[in-house]
Amino acid sequence: MRLKADLADLSVSIQAPVMSRKDRIDLGGKTILITGAGSGIGAASARALHAKGANVILLDLTQAGTQPLAQELGSARSLSVMADVTDRRQLDTAVRAGLQKFGRVDIVFANAGIACDPPTTVRCMDEQTFEHIIEVDLFGVTRTVQACLPEIIKNKGHVLMTASTSAFINGIANVPYGIAKAGVEMFGRSLRAELARTGATAGVL
Repeated sequence: MRLKADLADLSVSIQAPVMSRKDRIDLGGKTILITGAGSGIGAASARALHAKGANVILLDLTQAGTQPLAQELGSARSLSVMADVTDRRQLDTAVRAGLQKFGRVDIVFANAGIACDPPTTVRCMDEQTFEHIIEVDLFGVTRTVQACLPEIIKNKGHVLMTASTSAFINGIANVPYGIAKAGVEMFGRSLRAELARTGATAGVL
């Protein structure tokens, strides 16, 4: 009986705060840091979030990737920063640059990722490529989140991470990608519970 009571207590303690629909869409004055912002999901998200009133900090491996987007959005509410998600110091520098311009970071979207190109089996893939994909897709996400987390907690903000259906169903030619995305999924679940009492939230896309 006591075990059931303990589990019940635990389930209560990790309940995340429920946001209203208005809270979810009111981004005016909020600052969002996005990795992999130079193209694809990152760039599309930056445009959509900026259109809803958010300030956006655009991170990618080179400023050539994000500078055109920053110019498109305008300098008042966008900032292009070069940062490699495999380097924590570069991420810390990017966060400081965002704070200097906007004064806060409310949301982090850890989106940067790579895959096997071309798709390659484990038997044929070299060790360096295998490890690099996991380094970017898993540890790049955890580093990005950790660099932003003090600000996210301070502002009762949100952590969003890009995972994939490959976290659950993966083929034979993209194994390190699937490993990394499964790790992101589990990281997101754990972080959601960890943040429950802080007022901050976390989710996986």
